[in-house]
Amino acid sequence: MFLPIIAGQGGIGVTQTVTLVVGTMASGDLPPWAGFRLLSQEYFSGLVNGLFLGVAVGAIALVMKGQPVLGLFLGLAMLDNMMIAALAGAGVPLLLSRRYRRQYSLPPLPTSWTFCCSWVWRPG
Repeated sequence: MFLPIIAGQGGIGVTQTVTLVVGTMASGDLPPWAGFRLLSQEYFSGLVNGLFLGVAVGAIALVMKGQPVLGLFLGLAMLDNMMIAALAGAGVPLLLSRRYRRQYSLPPLPTSWTFCCSWVWRPG
């Protein structure tokens, strides 16, 4: 019941991050030396989003199912998924930009990666 929500939020997060990073790269606003700074900013953004969404999903699970352990694990899974989404969304375009210069179309790797991680690393 809750796993599609966690996977969906990871997919949305990585898609928004990829759009932001690829758009910044295509417009020329991202100098080559600023990749690590962008990656750390996106990771922090994923951490903050994961904390807020994790608390929300954990509280909903606690209210609906009455199991605090389930709420805790779902909250941690959301936090983990959003941090992976931030790293994949910023890291994959930065890595591919070194290999494929001036080619800003990306395969669906980042979205599918977070989707697979959210199902493989599930609690329990």
